[in-house]
Amino acid sequence: MKRTATAALAVLALAAMEREARLSQLMYEGLSLEALVKDADVIVVARPDEPPRRTTKVSIVPEGKKPDAEKYPPYERVRTRWRIVEVLRGDKLAAGAAVEVDEAYFDMKLSLHREYYVKHIGKSPIFRRYAAPPADAAAPERILFLSRGVDGALRFTVDNGEESPAQKRKVAELIAADKPPR
Repeated sequence: MKRTATAALAVLALAAMEREARLSQLMYEGLSLEALVKDADVIVVARPDEPPRRTTKVSIVPEGKKPDAEKYPPYERVRTRWRIVEVLRGDKLAAGAAVEVDEAYFDMKLSLHREYYVKHIGKSPIFRRYAAPPADAAAPERILFLSRGVDGALRFTVDNGEESPAQKRKVAELIAADKPPR
């Protein structure tokens, strides 16, 4: 009996670990600062605004089904809020403007979350990510690399699409080099 109980616990532990593993099998492909500058539609220097983030829950409950937070946990969409200090590239923004920036790949991440919980399909996508240095609490300004979604809203071009303001000169040089000849 003791052996059966231990085996059952082991199976439950493995099942829980497998479920967690499927949830966290995101792969990341790094990219260079040069590639990030090329891919970004909008590049700004900004500082965190108040409140610095806004989280909303997006329901994934299929039509006709009863809400069940365990069976259909909502997707937590995180948007960060910034105050523009300087526009390095982009035509619709101005210094002093407050902007809300969506996470990179929001649509795909929501779709993957929905497929996992509703259709029980686990995928392992590869997302592009920039290896930015951590933000300095004493100097919270960051260079943000942004793109506009189909709805015109701003989102990070890639995961972790920000850089230290110490790299502003290099970013400006890369922007200048990225302009098409006239």
